[in-house]
Amino acid sequence: GVMEFPSKEELIKKAAGFACIGLLPALALSWASTSVSLGFAAALYLLYNRGAPDTGNDMEAAMRPPKVRPLLKTTGITLLMGAIGSTFSVFAYGAFRFLPQELVISLCTSFFFFIAATFFKAQDDY
Repeated sequence: GVMEFPSKEELIKKAAGFACIGLLPALALSWASTSVSLGFAAALYLLYNRGAPDTGNDMEAAMRPPKVRPLLKTTGITLLMGAIGSTFSVFAYGAFRFLPQELVISLCTSFFFFIAATFFKAQDDY
């Protein structure tokens, strides 16, 4: 399948991570593009490795050869969720006009990157 529910521990860990990434523009508005880029990279990494067997050795995990199909699924899901998040931010900004637009965009895209990395699964073989 393409979707899988996470464990409670995984859900909390990823929610905290993506919340921190989404709140970066609260520190400095110029970090909005950095926040979106960092969220995209984190979602890409977490989604690609979700469902892959844990080797127990960090060196083996770092040298794992990429597989084309899961990599394409990961990239497609992450790009789609980023696009949905940025589109949603246009509507959300109407409701949250008191917040800076950069912060709303960052929070919305980070939320959808969180959904991609937490509920989707790209590795089919395991």
